[in-house]
Amino acid sequence: CSTPLAGQNIGQVEALEPWAVLLRQLTDGETNRTYDTRSIVRDLGLAWIRCVPVVGDVLESVIDTAKVVQKAVRGTDKQPDAADQQQVFQQYINVLESISRKTSLVLMLDDFHWSDASSVNLLFAAARQLQGMPILFVVAYRPDDAAAAFGGEGHPILRIRNELDRYELATGIGVPRLTT
Repeated sequence: CSTPLAGQNIGQVEALEPWAVLLRQLTDGETNRTYDTRSIVRDLGLAWIRCVPVVGDVLESVIDTAKVVQKAVRGTDKQPDAADQQQVFQQYINVLESISRKTSLVLMLDDFHWSDASSVNLLFAAARQLQGMPILFVVAYRPDDAAAAFGGEGHPILRIRNELDRYELATGIGVPRLTT
């Protein structure tokens, strides 16, 4: 996750950035020769298509152009695409589920104490819906930084972690501070 910049609070700069980075890595042609994750994203994750390297920018432009044309033909501003958070989350979860049917996944989310609330919520939704699939989320965060975040109110990862524990979907592995 990105370090907070320019006086912004944690998670205020790049919403869902850790998930976008994971998707870019999953669609990298060098690492995934046995299955075509780009076509999976194209078919199941339209809201996430911009994350696909090289092809994503072109496809996103085509999609944006099609929306403008469709709007002009209909004479309406109604957007039929994934406009709300639930749809965006579901598309991402659908992509992960489809990939996991072809290969097991281990997804590492580091420095999650710097993530935005939407990224934490997507983690919770994915963990709940993908239960039983061959997917492991390894989420690293500093508990002391998470507890002190947001003026001492605590980072959302702490509340979501409690919920994941409640559903028996998480296992904690504490790493003590290293000495010299």
